Amino acid sequence: MSSVVRRLVGLVSRFAPRWGYFDLLGANGPVWRRSVDAVPNSAGGTWDTSSRQSFVLHPLRSNPDPRRNPRGGPMKLKTEKLIIAQAEAVRKRHPLLILRRTAYGALVLEGRLEFAMSFESHTVQDDYQIRIRFPPDYPREPPIVFEVGCKVPHKFGHFMDTGDLCLGAPVEVRMRFAKHRNLLHFIESQVVPYLFSWSYFRDYGQMPFGELAHGDLGLLQFYDTYFGTSWRQTLPLLRYLVDGKLLPRRCPCGSKIEVDRCHGQKLDDLRPYLPQPFAVEFNRIVASLSESGVNLPTGMDPVKVSRGMA
Repeated sequence: MSSVVRRLVGLVSRFAPRWGYFDLLGANGPVWRRSVDAVPNSAGGTWDTSSRQSFVLHPLRSNPDPRRNPRGGPMKLKTEKLIIAQAEAVRKRHPLLILRRTAYGALVLEGRLEFAMSFESHTVQDDYQIRIRFPPDYPREPPIVFEVGCKVPHKFGHFMDTGDLCLGAPVEVRMRFAKHRNLLHFIESQVVPYLFSWSYFRDYGQMPFGELAHGDLGLLQFYDTYFGTSWRQTLPLLRYLVDGKLLPRRCPCGSKIEVDRCHGQKLDDLRPYLPQPFAVEFNRIVASLSESGVNLPTGMDPVKVSRGMA
């Protein structure tokens, strides 16, 4: 390929319309297509049936223009190769999920996810159109999942403010993902159960695995379960995670021993997955409890968030 053609391909990939996609795992190799109606041509690229134009994508490299990355930064080539390898494994199990590159340069896995899952004596077979986005620091952070077929109604309620699926308390999602840091395992252990829960609720009127409350009180509910404590005992433990202060020094669970010898290990296991600064989440939980009209334990006032706070 001449240098002129290479430059032309680079310009096409960089300034492609924002609704275009790069099909990274197509049958004919990496190609740029303007719509899902594109079909293979004899040159090894694809013809778009609406525009009759065909372009071959430049070899895989880091995001062509980090300024156009809506996630806020470029993705390392090593990370992209990992995603492509894991997406290949996903496609063997779920062939209708396709890895693509958007015109912004971001990788997305999208398509129809089919599953069959049972609870008690009921088996549900269903399928959903999903889109999975990858943060720049993947696999340190888990993917973000959207249901784009509008089969899960808004009234279900288990969505994040940004429209992606609320797979659980964010810290729980991070902890579960960190055990394997694998895309296929993430889909089958977190995404499928979420979609199955809605299908089961739609068909039988109850949630198969229970559910957390919405909002910050749902976060507190998760921490209660994690520590095995009541919310009045959980709050001092969360305050301890914020700034190391515990009033009194004995573990608030009622064991009458120091916190490091009691819930110390659970606190240490939790720290790497907490949002930073954790004081922001702690303050939201305290505010939600205050709005609900309960009396807070002594010393559980909101914490001032400083710039250098971890």
